[in-house]
Amino acid sequence: MSIEKYGVQLSEYLFNVEIHELLDKIDSFKKLNTRKMKRQDITNEINKVLSFDNKSVLLSFISSIPEGTALYRIRKLENAEFPNKDFKILQDAWNPPGKFVKRQRLNKTFESLLYTCFDLETAIEETEVHEEDAFALICYESIDEIKAINIGIENDYSSFDNGERLKLRILSGFLKEEFTRDVGKGKEHLYEVSEIIAKFYFDLPPRDVQDAWLYPSVANKPTHNLCLRPDIAKEKLKLQNVLIIDGYKNVDSDILINVRNNLIGQGKGFVSIMKN
Repeated sequence: MSIEKYGVQLSEYLFNVEIHELLDKIDSFKKLNTRKMKRQDITNEINKVLSFDNKSVLLSFISSIPEGTALYRIRKLENAEFPNKDFKILQDAWNPPGKFVKRQRLNKTFESLLYTCFDLETAIEETEVHEEDAFALICYESIDEIKAINIGIENDYSSFDNGERLKLRILSGFLKEEFTRDVGKGKEHLYEVSEIIAKFYFDLPPRDVQDAWLYPSVANKPTHNLCLRPDIAKEKLKLQNVLIIDGYKNVDSDILINVRNNLIGQGKGFVSIMKN
């Protein structure tokens, strides 16, 4: 996974912002009650952290995810019967219909994105499926390089001097904290902060510069998740397998899945992902 830097404003930001000033801005933001704030007001407060002289910083490190990378997604089902009323058409293997979408880490209500993981364990943890649950295990393979912008991920800062590296680590820590909040029931408003950060500061020209967002997994640290917009997902990914699973077990660090039906493909690749 290679990394490329974008944004000539970054060096200017690092030169102009003092460490104590940056820490004070972050501390002030943490004290806000965003539940009671309007979207524009939250955006303005984030901008105070990520800007100087009314210029927003482009903290843009791009990871290159190579062709042939496997990605996984889990969709909970009511049962593992076939035909399955929760999984009827090919589109069910992709992003959900917008009318069913609730606010999440990178999307607004009714905005449908495709959230994926790089391994089965993370997909299980992120979806919070239990061992006795039925679910669809969906496997994609990238058919082209995916350019993913990094959010809240420690990058290679070796080209910066010591002071700049410290500022970058402080910024990265702030972004990671906002993107890895454990959002429980009744606290969904916290997603608005991460969604605003993604859309206002980490949303570069699609296809030309950026195809996806790469960010830390909350449920299975220190792994990462990859999120794509639906149109780009279908350009960059090939649907490989859809397995209807009737429960799973963790046995000696292996994940053993009970496959009831294989809707698409021949199950290739699933033996290897059961091993850590």
